Amino acid sequence: TIELTKSKIKDSYSQYLYAKSLQTIGWEYLNFKGKPDTANILLEKASRNYATIVSDKKIGSYAQKGMATCYAYFGIIQSDKGNYDKAIDLYTKALKIFEKLGDKKRMAPCYGNISTLYKQMGQFDKAKEYIIKTLKIYEETENKNGISGCYNNLGIIHEEQKNYDKAIEYYTKSLKINQELGNLKGVMECYNNVCIVYTNIKDYNKATEYCLKAMKISQELGNKESISYCYGNLGNINIELKQYNKAIDCFLKSLKLNEEIGDVNGISTVYGNIAYLHLSIANSDTITYTEKQYHYKEAINFGLKAFKIAREINATQRINGAAEHLKDAYKGIGNTSKAFEYAEIYIATKDS
Repeated sequence: TIELTKSKIKDSYSQYLYAKSLQTIGWEYLNFKGKPDTANILLEKASRNYATIVSDKKIGSYAQKGMATCYAYFGIIQSDKGNYDKAIDLYTKALKIFEKLGDKKRMAPCYGNISTLYKQMGQFDKAKEYIIKTLKIYEETENKNGISGCYNNLGIIHEEQKNYDKAIEYYTKSLKINQELGNLKGVMECYNNVCIVYTNIKDYNKATEYCLKAMKISQELGNKESISYCYGNLGNINIELKQYNKAIDCFLKSLKLNEEIGDVNGISTVYGNIAYLHLSIANSDTITYTEKQYHYKEAINFGLKAFKIAREINATQRINGAAEHLKDAYKGIGNTSKAFEYAEIYIATKDS
C-alpha cells in the first residue's frame, strides 16, 4: 500500500516519488501478477502525476522518462489484448519522449516492440524498417543480446517474405551469438525458427531435428509458450508426412497450453492449423465421399474460430491463413458463394 497520498505531496520531488511508486507497483501487477487491469489503473495515476511536473527544472526530465515508461507499459497491455494499432500509438508516444531525451537504451526496445507489432499485422517492410533502427542502436552500444534478437527478428521477417536463404543466414548469426552467451532461451528460439524454414522447404527430417532440439530446451526452461509452439511445429510436420493422428495430438497439446497462458494469437494459430489438418485429410484419396464432407465441415468449424479471433486482434497473417482454409473448405462442400467470399478476403490480405 502506498501511504503517501496526493494530499500529503508538498513538492515536485515528492510528487515524482509518488508517481514512481505507482509506476513500479503497476509494473509488478503487469509483469509478475498477471493483472493488467489493475496495472492500467495504477499506471494511469502515475502518468497523471508525472504530467504535473514534466516542466519542473530540476526533475522534469525524470518525470518525462517516467511518463514515457508508462506509455510503453500501456503499449504492452494493449498488445497483449491484441489491440495492435493502439499499442503502436502508445509505443510511438513513448519513443518520441525517449528520442527527445536522447535515451537510446530505452529507444531500442520501443523500436523493437513496434517492429514486432507490424510483423504480427503482416506489414513486413514496416517491421524491417523498425528492427533495423533497433539493430543500429544495439551495434552502437555493443549489446550482444540485442544484436542477436534483431538478427532473429530479421530472420523471421525474411522467412515470412519467403526469402529462406536470408532467413537461415540471420537465424545462424543469432544462434551463434546466443551459444556464445549461453542464452538457452535464445538458442531455443533459433532452433524453432530454423525448424520452420526447413518445414517450408520440405526438408522434414531437418525440421524435426531442430524442433526436437527446441522442445528439449523449452521443457528444461518450463517455457509453456515455446513448448506450445514446438507442438504446433511438430503437428505441421506430421501433416506433411501424412501422420494425421500424431498431428492432431500435437495441436491439442498446443491449444491447451495457449489457453492456459491466455495467448489469443496462439489459439488462433492452432485453430488454423487444425483447419488445415482437416483439409489435408479431406483432400486425400484414401477416404470416402462422406468422410471427405465431414473433414471439410470440420475445417470450416475450426477455420471460422481462427478467423474470428484473428479479426478481433487485427492479425492480418492469421486472417489470411484462415481465409485460405475457409475458401478451400467451402469449395469442397460445394458452397461457391462462401468460397468466393473468403477468396476475396484471402486476396485482399495476401500482401497487406
